[in-house]
Order: sequence, then structure tokens, then C-alpha cells
Amino acid sequence: MPSTFFGLDIGATGLNIYQTALNVTSHNVANAQTEGYTKQILNRHANDPISLRLSYGMAGTGVAADKITQVRDEYYDNKYRTNNSIEGRLSMRAYYLDQVENYFNESNDTGSMRERLESFWNALDEVQKNPTSLAARQQLSQTALSMTDYFNNLAGNLEALQDDINVAIKSKIDRINSYGDQIATLNKQINVIEVNGGFANDLRDQRNLIIDKLSKICNVKVEEVRLTDTDNDLPANFNNAKALTVKINGRNLVDVYSSNKIIAKPRKLNANNTDIDGLYDFEWQDGQSFDLHEKNLGGELQGMIEMRDGNNEDNFNGTVKANAITLKTDTEPAKVVVTDTNINSVEFMNMPPHGILNIGGRKLEYNEIKVTSSKDAATGKDVFTYTFSLADDVSDDAVQAAKDSCDARDGVAKIGRALNYKGIPYYMDRINQFVRVFAKHVNEQHKMGDDLNGKEGIDFFNGIDKVTGYNYTFTGPGTKYDYGTKDVLAVSGIADPFKNDEILISSKALANDTAVDSVNKTVYKSYYMLTAKNFSVTKEVADHPDRIAAGKKGSVGQGNVEDTENIKAMHSLRALSDMFDEGKPDEFAQTLVSDIGVDTKASNAVAKNQEKIVENIDNQRISISGVDQDEETVDLVKFKQAYNLSAHVVQVMNQIYNTLINQMI
Repeated sequence: MPSTFFGLDIGATGLNIYQTALNVTSHNVANAQTEGYTKQILNRHANDPISLRLSYGMAGTGVAADKITQVRDEYYDNKYRTNNSIEGRLSMRAYYLDQVENYFNESNDTGSMRERLESFWNALDEVQKNPTSLAARQQLSQTALSMTDYFNNLAGNLEALQDDINVAIKSKIDRINSYGDQIATLNKQINVIEVNGGFANDLRDQRNLIIDKLSKICNVKVEEVRLTDTDNDLPANFNNAKALTVKINGRNLVDVYSSNKIIAKPRKLNANNTDIDGLYDFEWQDGQSFDLHEKNLGGELQGMIEMRDGNNEDNFNGTVKANAITLKTDTEPAKVVVTDTNINSVEFMNMPPHGILNIGGRKLEYNEIKVTSSKDAATGKDVFTYTFSLADDVSDDAVQAAKDSCDARDGVAKIGRALNYKGIPYYMDRINQFVRVFAKHVNEQHKMGDDLNGKEGIDFFNGIDKVTGYNYTFTGPGTKYDYGTKDVLAVSGIADPFKNDEILISSKALANDTAVDSVNKTVYKSYYMLTAKNFSVTKEVADHPDRIAAGKKGSVGQGNVEDTENIKAMHSLRALSDMFDEGKPDEFAQTLVSDIGVDTKASNAVAKNQEKIVENIDNQRISISGVDQDEETVDLVKFKQAYNLSAHVVQVMNQIYNTLINQMI
């Protein structure tokens, strides 16, 4: 049976519940513009009735509340985070591609690639019109220098951009670590509140907001797990508590109350010959690898990795047979012979002189490469065989394991990772290929003529040795090229000292510098050493325009100083349709710049479209979990009226009890 004051109790439940409802609504209104805030509601239901033990049955006992909950849909959370990760990746790619396009399409003093080529051809025309004019010759050398400066600046800008991306990647990793710490701390704070039946809604909002931000940096997998007292050494009453685990790349970033750290480590060895030193690789704090190139990494991190390391799958690879791997001896290092490679031209070689050869998952450090060339009988094309000399500290066990992996079937040797995206390494390779092939054709033709003094032509374009500061001398077919950390050769004599079609790429310091021609200030090299960064005009040609070989060989010596046959032949290279796969030199430049423009435009379009998708999903999510000010206004009025009615119930009951107690005596 209810008490005498039963009606007053019912009214009091209404006062308490609707005051709480008003407080919850006020909290929603106050946080209407708070980032990450989720609308909260007070879940209400009728109190359990009691029996009156009379014929008319049960009597209601007022209103009760279960809990203050968030209006949130996990489906939209997952959908938002998945698409937010995609948007982060695409936006980063578009951002950095815009910068690459700007470097190739400069309209300032450095001009564009096509404009510089056009100026070079025009300068050749001027010498052809007046071959004895030192002014015309000087103009040609200065125009050529201006073109090489363009490539130097372009390479420098791309290197600087790669460095910027590298620093930004580390910054993103640091932010991931920070988010992991925050989530782990919030997990503990939430469980302290919820273990006793409370609901830490505002703390959950903070955690969800951090996870949303984390999802833009990389893909995340979020799971809510039940704790036990054995999981984390918690008291028994924590058995029913729940907390989040957050995974990246299949491993826990957050394991309930602990966060795993990702550690940055500068690479000791580059994957591409054009890479700047000190690019970061990463690992978990327990020593396990953190694979930056995992295809499901996602987010801004993957977009930046693709731009920093993307080589359009143009990394070195070839075939290794088991008998092509030899263990080291007392006199010889361990060696690996690689055939059927994807790079069979010096001008296209992009592997570093000192790096990592990956065979069947075994990573073998090498410090020297010998490249031999032969002709394919069927196609007549050059075929390269690469012999890698491994570093002394590579263990016999590692070499044997690589050898064993090739026993059942031929193995695959790779340097670096094949990333299907056009990033900085790809564009650096492209401009290196251009300057090497272009310089080689111009040089070979220039050496077919005589200069104004009747001397035989020399290399027109060149590179600058970083140690000696000398120009290179690019020797022709049938010679052997050799260079090391000192960028010099250990040979006696200068004139064609080598016998085989062989290139030796070495990172080991050589015994002496006898290959340096200190009289002519040159170093014997292959075109592998020529890059967009060190591209230049041979110093002797730049300083002495009369050394430009405009006439055919022997003509000037016979008194025909007006002869222009060789300069005409140099100019005709403009029409050489098979100089590049893209065709003529101008067509290569046009194709390269056009491809960058198309890629950038497409990347921006896709990024903007994805941005709209994320915005639409977020709007759908907000329509459910966000605070609508009109709805809250209605709720304020509704709960106020309910409160007033409850107060009226209390007032009426007070009058009844006053009559019952005070006026019936």
C-alpha cells in the first residue's frame, strides 16, 4: 500500500526528472558550437507501479530516468572515419602535386623546360648563321648554361620538397603518438566513472574527436573491449568496464590503458639514387617494423609517403638463380648476379651505389655494382648483367638463406619498393633520364666536329664532380667506367685505359687518384654520374666559346672556318624522333609537363570530390548526433511545462495534506 504522502512523492519525481532534463538541454545548448560534441538526452520511463491490494489493481509511482546517453550512430562514425582517411590521402597528394607542377611550369626568371629548350635551339641557329662570331658562340654557351641552371634549380626544388615531406611525415607520426597517449588516458578516466554505473559522455566525446582526427592521418580500426581484473591488473569491480583499442597497420596503437609508440629512424642507405640523405623509416617501440608502404595505411600519411617515395613502380628488379649467389671467401666478398633486369641502359640506372638488395625477403647490403653489357641476338638491344658485391658484415647465414630461397625457382632481386604512384623519385628519375640522354646525343655529335681553331670537339654538356670540382669526360663504347666515394679511378694513364664494356659503381674509397686529368681538369665517368643537379656546360666550352665545334671534322683545319655542318647536325637532334620513348626532345618536355598538369588536375578534382563526400557524411552524422538549436528550444519549453505541471502537482498535494493535517483537528 502507498503511504499517505504518495501523491507528493509522485510530484517530486517529476520535479527532479524534469529539472535534470532541463539541465541536460541547457548543456546541449551551451555546447551547440563545441567541436566533437554529441547531443545528450535523459532517458525517461514510468516508475514501477505498486499494488494497492484493491480491486482496481496497480498504481503508478511517477517518472524515473535510466541514464543520460549520447545520440550517436556507430555506423556513421565508421563511415566518416573511412572516408576521412581517403580524403586525407587525396588532399596531401593534391597539395604536393600542385607544388611539383609549379616547379615545372615556372613563369619567372628561370622560365620553363620547353622555353629553355627552345632558346637552346635558337642559339644553335645563330651560330649556324655566323659560325665565326664569338658573340653568337658566347650566346650559345650562356643559353646552354641557363638551361642547365634550370635543371639544377628544378632538382634542388624537388629535393627540398622531398625534405619538407620527410619532416612533415615525422610530425604526423609524432601526432599519432600524442593521440595514442590521449586516448589511453581517456580510456582510464572513462572507466573510473563508468565502472560504478555512470556515463562519461563528455569524455567519450573527447575520445571520439581524437579518433576522428587520427582517422585523417591514417586508417584506424577501433574496437571496444571488455576488461577483466587480469587484463590490466585492475580491481575486481572493473570486470564489467569497457575501453577502446585502436589499431594501425594491424597492430595496437592503444591497448586499453597503454599506448604503443612509433619511433623515427633516419635511413642509413637510400632506396633511390636521387633520394636525399636521412629519409625516415619507422618502427614500433618494441622493435617491430612499422611499414610505411602498407597499401592500407591510408590518410595523410600514405599521401605523403606516396609523394616522398613514389617511383611509379620503376625500381630496379631482376632475376637471381641459386648458383648466381656466392658466399664470401678470404679474397672475395659475397656476390649476387642479377639478370633479366628492367634497366638495360646507363641513362636509366637509378639504383644507389650503396644500398639494400632484397631477395625473397632477405635484405643484403651491397657496396659495389659491376655492370656488364651484351647484345641480345634476337633484338640487337643491350642486355645488362649486374654483379652486386655485398658488404663485409653481411653474414654467411643471410646470404645462404637468400640462396636457398632461389633453389626451388628463380628468385627476384629488388632495390627499394615498387610504389604505384608518381612521387618525387619518379620525377627526379625523369629529369635525370632527360639530361643524360640529351647530353649524350649532343656530346657525341659535338665530338664529331672541330672548333674554330681546328681542334677536335669535346663534350659540350657535362657534370661537376662533387669532390674535385672538375668536369667529367664521358668515354665512349668499349671502355670501362669506374668510380667510388672519391669519385675517381685507380688506373694508370688517361687515354682509354680500359678493355671491357663494363661499369663499376663503387662506394669504396679507391687507392689513388690517377684517373684525374689534372692538366685538363677532368674525371673519367659514365653518364650514370650525370644528374639534373650537377648538369652543366663543360667549363672549357663555357669559358672559351671558340671551342664550340661548329664545323665538320677536318674542315676548319683546311681553312674552312665558315663550315657549319656539325652545328647543323647538332640542331637536327631536335627532330630526332627516337631520342626518347616520347619522341623528340621537345616532345619529351611537352609530355612530361602535360602529364604533370593532367595528374595534378585529376588529383585536385578527386580530392575535392572526396572532400564533399566527407562533408555529406558528416552532415548526416550531425543530423543525428549534433545539437539542433530549434529542437533544444522546443525541449526547453516542453520540459519547463512538465516541470511546472509537476510543481502544480506538489502544490495541490500540499493543499490536500494541509487540509488533512491542519484543518481536520
